[in-house]
Amino acid sequence: MEQKGIQLLSVILILGLSALTEGAEAPAPCRCNVDPKSRNNCGPPGVTAEQCENAGCCFSSEVPGVPWCFSPLAKKYKKVCPAEVKLRRNCGYPGIPANVCEARGCCFESKPPAVPWCFFPLLVEEGLHMTMEHKGCWLLAIVLILGLSSLANGYIQLSQEQCAQQPSARVNCGFPYISAEACNNRGCCFDNSIAGVIWCFFPRAEEECVI
Repeated sequence: MEQKGIQLLSVILILGLSALTEGAEAPAPCRCNVDPKSRNNCGPPGVTAEQCENAGCCFSSEVPGVPWCFSPLAKKYKKVCPAEVKLRRNCGYPGIPANVCEARGCCFESKPPAVPWCFFPLLVEEGLHMTMEHKGCWLLAIVLILGLSSLANGYIQLSQEQCAQQPSARVNCGFPYISAEACNNRGCCFDNSIAGVIWCFFPRAEEECVI
């Protein structure tokens, strides 16, 4: 539940920043490819190109007898796998196969080491051209989202089934005296209820069964 709350807060943050930057510049050119006969007026008579675009609308005075300042097409978004390692948000568990990761709708890249290999894609507006103000706002959003993600331990919470292992079958995932938090941050299971066995261990693969 905590992770769902953090994800919801991240979405609200993005929507809030989008509202702040909305209308700060003209829409992407691809959103202004509107049939002149289908244009919806977006400004008063005599509106200038600058005033129109500052309102978040499209401007084209090439065709007479139709609105020159008109509403853009709806935004279109595409999923992009982040190239920057620091932007990866874990979408799986240690050792997750590529096909299982991709079946979740996530990105998979088995390098570099010590970072999530299965990670969520980013939603990017198609044809977006950002000003420095936009870049600053989105950079702030990314920094805050990454900070919120760290509060959620950075990993999808493991289920009880994934951590249900016989003590003798546990594969070490930590180091002596590792804390539960540090262990969970590695995407591993933690159970200190049994003395003399590994407490921080890798979760079971999905095809394994409990005996």
